Amino acid sequence: MKPEKSNAAEIAVLGAAAVDMIAQVPELPHADSIVLASQFGVCPGGANANVSVGLAKLGCRVIFIGKVGDDEGGKLLLDSFEETGVDTRGIKVINGARSASCFITIDERGNRTIVGLSGVATLEEPGELDATLLENIQALYIGDAMPDIGCLAAEIAHTGGAKVFYSVGGVMASFGLSFLQGVLKLCDVLLVSRNEASMLSGMDMPEQAVAFLANQGPQVVVETLGADGAQLLAPGVKTRVPAWQASNVADTTGAGDAFAAGLIKGYLENMDWEDAVRLGSAVAALKIGHIGARTGLPSRNQVEEFMERCKE
Repeated sequence: MKPEKSNAAEIAVLGAAAVDMIAQVPELPHADSIVLASQFGVCPGGANANVSVGLAKLGCRVIFIGKVGDDEGGKLLLDSFEETGVDTRGIKVINGARSASCFITIDERGNRTIVGLSGVATLEEPGELDATLLENIQALYIGDAMPDIGCLAAEIAHTGGAKVFYSVGGVMASFGLSFLQGVLKLCDVLLVSRNEASMLSGMDMPEQAVAFLANQGPQVVVETLGADGAQLLAPGVKTRVPAWQASNVADTTGAGDAFAAGLIKGYLENMDWEDAVRLGSAVAALKIGHIGARTGLPSRNQVEEFMERCKE
């Protein structure tokens, strides 16, 4: 039975969906080497799409804004959104186009490599953005989006009083700080990985990196540090929030997306930023015990039960 959807979304996610082709291998291949996969599968993915599904599983009403092709990959992605209760009115289906995809290798310790393959995934022109999809939302999550589109979406969301979350992503971070400054000035909450923070700030120390990035505009900066937790800088708060101990690590793909979903859910529940980061960390800890970017994404009750068990 599919989850019921409401016409009134709490949060809009602007970004990309992609098809994940996952190969499980004993160890990641080195240059000029070959490894044999023990398993291979195809499943719906894409960082920003993963966030939207994570939010839906946590009980949020979410609409996704992006593109897919009219191929088998696009059908897989749309069916997955429908099955998890994500509103698909913001997804443009492009005739004759191939949906974006990624090839992912995962070793026995949960380490992985990702190769992105081309295909339609994101809005390409500001005129493609339907402003009515951003009406009456409480939050906007901007993922893979060109800066002009991200800026327009943030301005529309702010007009309605929504909080704007921005996750730079590795591809966009590689373009450099100046390329992203417009969105950085408009976002309220910035989420970055350790590598992204280093690329944008030129600093390796998380405390220094988040301080530098906060000076670019966002009120709140969260740098995720894997097993080392997350560095948080918010008004009146500057702290390292420890990670929850995962029972096992099968696949780290999508861990940051799961964290983002939990963080936003915490905000929607009126948590303070430290508790919202803890919630995000718990969602990520549950996800990484499963193969696949979305497998293992928990319900709100499952997260609560996990956090209670960890306190015992």
